[in-house]
Amino acid sequence: MTPIAEPAPGPIAVTLAPRGPSPAPAGCLEDRILDAAIACVAVQGVRATTVDDIAREAGCGRATVYRTFPGGRSDLIQRVGLRQIERYATTAEAALAACEDVEGLLVAGITGAARFLDEHGSLRHLVEHEPEVLATQVGFDRIDAVFATVAAFAVPHLRRFLPEARAHEAAEWATRLVVSYLFVPSEHVDLTDETDARRLVQCHLLPGLVPDLIHPEAIDLTVATPSEEHHP
Repeated sequence: MTPIAEPAPGPIAVTLAPRGPSPAPAGCLEDRILDAAIACVAVQGVRATTVDDIAREAGCGRATVYRTFPGGRSDLIQRVGLRQIERYATTAEAALAACEDVEGLLVAGITGAARFLDEHGSLRHLVEHEPEVLATQVGFDRIDAVFATVAAFAVPHLRRFLPEARAHEAAEWATRLVVSYLFVPSEHVDLTDETDARRLVQCHLLPGLVPDLIHPEAIDLTVATPSEEHHP
């Protein structure tokens, strides 16, 4: 009896169950939410920005925001500020690495930070319209997080010229200087101006960091009044 040939197998149809979008990696999701928060704050400020606004801008749910930032809105807003410092560090890296002495490094860091603050919408909005909100983010115990974030990128540059302890002091002092003028601007000092920043560094930072490099007689700290000026 001749066996009956089996038909050649045809292509096998495979049905895949529909899948939703893959969950974003934690880092990407956090970045997306932070970017959304920065965009919202730049337009409407901190007080008017809600978690719902941020979630909508980020394209995720409100619950996702809280899962990513368990501390809620307050911690998220502080993280926005720290994120901006980290962004400044990235943009300033090449300029800081090119500095050849500690004075130039401090001047570059201070002027760069002041210009960054001046050019970014969310930070400028806080300074101009909601300084009290900004104060809560950099005041009291929260300032330690700012110091730590600045130190993470500044100290490696500063230790090229200073001992470890002095490098940390320089980073903190420069940060305090920028924060001080951020909250209490002076019509006589513009930290975005290299000449003004250099004068502050020479008069107020360097003497405490590298006193051997300072020649007090070369720094005129007086401001002549009209009655003191000499006229021919």
